[in-house]
Amino acid sequence: MSSTLLRQGCLIPIHPVDIGLRKRAFSRAPATEVYHGAVEPRSVVLARWGRRAQRTLIGLGILLVLLTAVSYRDCFPECWQDISALLVLGPMILGINALLLTGSPDTPRQRSVAFATSAFFAGMFAFGGAFVLLVPVAFGGLLRAPLTKGWATWAVAMSVPAFLVGWMVTIV
Repeated sequence: MSSTLLRQGCLIPIHPVDIGLRKRAFSRAPATEVYHGAVEPRSVVLARWGRRAQRTLIGLGILLVLLTAVSYRDCFPECWQDISALLVLGPMILGINALLLTGSPDTPRQRSVAFATSAFFAGMFAFGGAFVLLVPVAFGGLLRAPLTKGWATWAVAMSVPAFLVGWMVTIV
């Protein structure tokens, strides 16, 4: 069964051809995979997301230091002579520097220091009022845990006091 099409005065014959666009065409298997990458271990994926969260904590820490400095700007000699400014800014600056220094190479020692520092920020954000929305970022930093038993023990042991110091920063 063919038909014709009139185009600019010429008759063009049309022959319908079954090209398989019916229901059976959609039931066939899709194209085969061209490339299949190696499956990464779960620990590698979690460590990558943990480092991303720790980089975010560096930026948030810098913003908090600037916010604290701006809030103390109106009472220059009095506020800065008080010990509370040192107790607020000191741990935050130390935490920012610790996270900056624990980048690469990715060793268990650096992971453990970054783990404890992320626990500090988690304590600071958990009890920090409006900053409670940032707690998931701080707990995301805990995903980059050390994989060796000795450094994992050290990281967990140091994260408890670090969490408490973060809580102390918010109540000073």
